[in-house]
Amino acid sequence: MSPFTVTARFPLGEFNAHGAGDAPEWPPAPARLAAAILAAAHREGVGVATAERFFSLQPPEISTPRMGFRDTVISRWVPVNNALTFSASGKATGIVDARDRFGQKAQKPPERGVMVASGPEDVVRWVYEDEEGCVALDELGLLARNVEYLGRPTSPVILDVVAGRDQAPGTTRWVPDELGSVEVRVATPELLGALDAREEQRRRSRVTGTHPVLDVRPVARYR
Repeated sequence: MSPFTVTARFPLGEFNAHGAGDAPEWPPAPARLAAAILAAAHREGVGVATAERFFSLQPPEISTPRMGFRDTVISRWVPVNNALTFSASGKATGIVDARDRFGQKAQKPPERGVMVASGPEDVVRWVYEDEEGCVALDELGLLARNVEYLGRPTSPVILDVVAGRDQAPGTTRWVPDELGSVEVRVATPELLGALDAREEQRRRSRVTGTHPVLDVRPVARYR
């Protein structure tokens, strides 16, 4: 068994992400971490097998620093009048404003999240047990450093990977427990399959900004 720890610092002092019922998410879900690392692997063209390994690991222990919930009722409006152009062979060639949708906008829900201090000890940690010792930590560290954010782009993140169980005193610990009262989204093989299927659906779409709903959202109980 080879434990390792993924650490996260939020340099702007905030983590913006929606949890269940559009409430601010806390702690940052292991499922969100795994999906971000998988996206980095496909974007960089390396380490896909290492990233996919995350989805077969048991839910990690989590430790979090002090935080405060941030909630705003201000909605956001984004343009939705873009469309792709295609060549005669069907290959996408560019993005244009669709005349029949000129000026159209969509209302996005309010952005919710938490405020986190940005000091050296204000770190979120996910501690994994790699029972088969199959995760290449050097490659995983490279992927982690290519992740720019976990929730909204408004809250950038700095990820790192440390061998062993890197736990700090004075933090809140979240431990997997079937009798626990807190549900946290976790990575599973079923989630990996759903992410792959959603990406394929997005790739086939001819509408820019397509974001298919992800119906598979596995959770584990924590205390």
